[in-house]
Amino acid sequence: VRAGVADGTDAAAMAVAGSGDDVRQRGGLLDGVAQGSQDGRRAGDLVDAVGRSNQSHGGLAGAQIRLLPPVPRLGEPATVLLERRRCGVIVQPHTPVTGGAGGKIADQVGEIRGRAMELLSLHAIPSSSYATLWAQLDANYFLRHEAHEIAWHTRQLAHRVNTAHPVVKARISQIGEGIQVMVYSPDQRYLFARICRFFERLNYNILEARVHTTQHGYALDSFVVMDAGGDKPSYRDVMSYIEHELMNEISSVELPPAPRTGRVSRQLRHFPITPEAVIKADEKGSYSLSIVAGDRPGLLAAIANVLARHGIEVRSAKINTLGARAEDTFYISGTKLADPHLVETLKQELLQQLL
Repeated sequence: VRAGVADGTDAAAMAVAGSGDDVRQRGGLLDGVAQGSQDGRRAGDLVDAVGRSNQSHGGLAGAQIRLLPPVPRLGEPATVLLERRRCGVIVQPHTPVTGGAGGKIADQVGEIRGRAMELLSLHAIPSSSYATLWAQLDANYFLRHEAHEIAWHTRQLAHRVNTAHPVVKARISQIGEGIQVMVYSPDQRYLFARICRFFERLNYNILEARVHTTQHGYALDSFVVMDAGGDKPSYRDVMSYIEHELMNEISSVELPPAPRTGRVSRQLRHFPITPEAVIKADEKGSYSLSIVAGDRPGLLAAIANVLARHGIEVRSAKINTLGARAEDTFYISGTKLADPHLVETLKQELLQQLL
């Protein structure tokens, strides 16, 4: 609902969901529907309009919380911006969903797809041109990616759904400093390890990694990387290099070399962090690997290399670095994970790499 509150030189535009009474009863998410108006009748009209919207949309009981796009601040590190990205929220009216959790997930997926389609329509791309691609993407893909990322992936891959050659595309990160890199390729055993090894050689830190496998066996992975040197390079100058060289790296038939052992920082030499490697199974039979270790160059590549050697597939990854402390989570799959003895062997080999 959009309503204008204007008097003299004062003007404001506001969009709200739910009535003033409902807002106060539901935690005070929004305060002050109309303030600063010298014309009480205009403020009253605004409240009436909000009430009508509340009746038509079911109030805040059926609202969804959406992340606000972050606004970069001068000199702000990318890691800070990543955290701040989670702070801002807006409330969008949404009809309550019936039919359990499955219905809610389907509704969320439909909403995300709709926003991505709107972005694609701005590029005059008809939905028929990417129907084949989207048919290979499950609900997890849409739930784990922003609409602008889905639109970017779709523009690059709509006509390359069954390509035999890797597709690597890079762009300036949309959430702060660094580069966002997309990799699309027929899945292979050492793919994640190759990618991590490539960025290690470039002296780039991986800030975020999202690994996805399509329903027809292609890897669709997304990374946010940043130069580890801190000298603020011109990322636009290296994007073409990354696209060309990483594509060649993925296309190689040779096994990737063992990752190098990075130099331990002075802080870790004086205050070492005890490494941890925990593999757990949930009630659905899915497995996760949690890693805690002192951060150093090549750490992620070393972990990926061990997993690949044991035939463990990385389904997704959450990369989190807090100063000199790395806390990473990998969602994994593989036949060896059902054998406790093989799991223990895997854990011991991982711990050796983390020392």
